[in-house]
Amino acid sequence: MRQLFDRCHTDKKVWGKAKSQATIRSNIRLLNERIGDELVSTITKKRLQKLVDDMDAAGYAPASIKRKMDMVSKALRMACEEYEDDKGNPLLLARPPMPRIEIDNTKERFLSHDEETLVFAAIDARALKEPQRPWARLRMYVRLLLDTAFRRGEALTLNTNSVRWGTRETETGDVEWPYLYLPKEVTKNGKPHMVPCTEA
Repeated sequence: MRQLFDRCHTDKKVWGKAKSQATIRSNIRLLNERIGDELVSTITKKRLQKLVDDMDAAGYAPASIKRKMDMVSKALRMACEEYEDDKGNPLLLARPPMPRIEIDNTKERFLSHDEETLVFAAIDARALKEPQRPWARLRMYVRLLLDTAFRRGEALTLNTNSVRWGTRETETGDVEWPYLYLPKEVTKNGKPHMVPCTEA
C-alpha cells in the first residue's frame, strides 16, 4: 500500500496536481502508519472498516475520516484500472466495497466570545514571556482567520493586491468599504471569494 500511495502521489492524474500537497502528504503519512505495510491484495472490506474504526477511536472527525478513505478508494481504483505489475496484470482484480461513513454537518464551527477571549489571552501571555518572537503577528493572523473564516492556506496568500473596495449598506446609507479578495486559484472550490473586512 505504501508504494501504491507513493505512486498515486506522483501521478498527476491522481493527486499530483492537488492544491493542498501538504494535506495529501499528511494523509499519506497517516495511512502509511496504519496500512502502509500491507499488501494491496489483502485489503478487504473488513480491513477497511477496521481502518475507519481505528481512526474514529483515535478521535478523527467523520468528515476527516471520509477524506482519508476517499484517498484509499482512489488508490485502490487505480490499482484495479490503471496500474499493472511486471507481467501486465492489474495490481488488484476488484476493489473491495468501501465502508459507509455518516457525516453530520450540522455542527456549528465558530468560537464563542469567551473562547476567543481565552485564545487571545494565551497569545498575549506568550508575547510577554517571549517578546523576541512574533506573537503580535500571530495575534493578527488569528484575528483575520476568525473574522473572515478563511482557511489557513487561503489567508497566507493575502497581500496588498488582495484588498478591493466596494460599497456596504449601513444605517446611514451606502459607504465605501474594504473587502478581501481570494482568486479562484487559491480557494478550495475553485471560485473567487470576496469577504468584507470587519472593524478589527
